[in-house]
Amino acid sequence: MHFLLCELENALAKPGCPICRKIRESENTFFAWFGVEYFHDFRMHEMLSNGGFCARHAEHLLSAGPLLSEAFRYITVRRKQFLLDFAARAASPPAAWLARLKPLSALRAYLFRRAKKALLPTKPCPACAAAEDTRRLFIKVLTTFLVHEPNRLKYRQNPGLCWRHLQDVLNAAPELPVILFLLDCHREQYQKKGQESEVRSQKGENIQNPS
Repeated sequence: MHFLLCELENALAKPGCPICRKIRESENTFFAWFGVEYFHDFRMHEMLSNGGFCARHAEHLLSAGPLLSEAFRYITVRRKQFLLDFAARAASPPAAWLARLKPLSALRAYLFRRAKKALLPTKPCPACAAAEDTRRLFIKVLTTFLVHEPNRLKYRQNPGLCWRHLQDVLNAAPELPVILFLLDCHREQYQKKGQESEVRSQKGENIQNPS
């Protein structure tokens, strides 16, 4: 826990949301290891064949190049076999017998529902799973960190939680004083941001209307 608290304090000392920062770092670490080790790991191939990367994380793989050939070859073979097996089941005697009992449109609807269910990802995007683990971990670390009054003073100097992760931390906070502190701290932060926005807006109007 001491190491994680040090990691959190380092993130708190930098601009922006500390939870977002740790999530980005975990994603970068995941893809760094993917390029070194995971791209030929059988368990990773199995996971990808049952779900794959989400659209956002798939973009990270563009730089991996030839390293992914083995992974993609495995995934395509698995998915091709699945489609062949499903087509065989659709053409099997039970399916033909069902076609005599049901109108063709009903049979097509039945097979479509089966195919849709089977084609849904059975595993989450592994990069998303790593990011979610990091999010949960550092929300817990931050709530533990804020239990102590000296740490709250450190946090108040740079209250960087984004709106989404502020909500997460408020929901996970173990003690009422932590919740009240966060509410007060970020109320001041948003009040200050509002005042700064108003000043910038007025300066913009003055630039447009010098008179």
